[in-house]
Amino acid sequence: MSETIDLKNVTKFDGTNFQLWKFQIKTILTTSGLINVTDKALMKPEPVAADYATWNTRNAKAMCILSSAMEYSQLEFLVTCETAAEMWAKLSSIHEQKSAANKLTLMTKFHEYKMASNDSVAQHVAKIENMARQLKDVDEELSEVMIMAKILGTLPQRFNPLITAWDSVSETNRTRDNLIERLLIEEGRLASFEEATNALAAVKIQRKSDSKCNASNSKKEAQQGKQAGHNKKEMFCQYCRKKGHDEKRCYKKRDDTRNKKKALNLTKDDATEFGAFIVSNSEFVSRIMQDDPSQVWILDSGASRHMSFHRE
Repeated sequence: MSETIDLKNVTKFDGTNFQLWKFQIKTILTTSGLINVTDKALMKPEPVAADYATWNTRNAKAMCILSSAMEYSQLEFLVTCETAAEMWAKLSSIHEQKSAANKLTLMTKFHEYKMASNDSVAQHVAKIENMARQLKDVDEELSEVMIMAKILGTLPQRFNPLITAWDSVSETNRTRDNLIERLLIEEGRLASFEEATNALAAVKIQRKSDSKCNASNSKKEAQQGKQAGHNKKEMFCQYCRKKGHDEKRCYKKRDDTRNKKKALNLTKDDATEFGAFIVSNSEFVSRIMQDDPSQVWILDSGASRHMSFHRE
């Protein structure tokens, strides 16, 4: 028997989910070697008996586990109990009522149960098994066939192929464990298929959206072109004084501008090729004119005749 009992991770019972809490506590008591104290397998000996001290120690440890794993709201029902067995029995009598009304409630809950849309297969099976366990606690034990039928009968339609295939499974292999294993495999396969389908659908939606966008843009451009054609009739060019266009789109202005540029370029080329002579040294000219002006010729590269001081 373990001398140290760790209760840090034990969920305290608050009046709900008794079956889950009961399973948790039974596991702890079994691990600690104290389960026989609570289920009365080890009866309380007389105080004068030799094994009374041992039983008393084990009983105290079991009571410590039970009381530490409950909220005060639940513990107040047990303050008059003197043994762990009494505590365990009282909890069961309160939360596992074996009356006909309680049996009917549990049975109705079992038959009306349906798998939630956001539940996994593991969660679905666990809920059914928990309800079956509750019915067993009130002396209404369900057969394996009934439990498997409930599991299969409450599955969504996407599991129909597996349900059909399950009918062909041999009687020896038609067990709950085998069914759960197949359901988990099928769930994984369906999840992969749905993921691929969703990805393909997303691509199709994007392409459809792009197509609609392109069609919308084309329609918009056509409308703009139509509007432009309609407005074109009302335009008047200030340059050529004609209708049907504005000055910015005037062909005559564009041609005139192009011709002017050509003429300007030609003038620049002629000036470069036939440039006039220029006397830039004024000091040199002054000196020549002072020496003998009668012998000086005045030349102009842009003229066909030149001048001198001689008339002949």
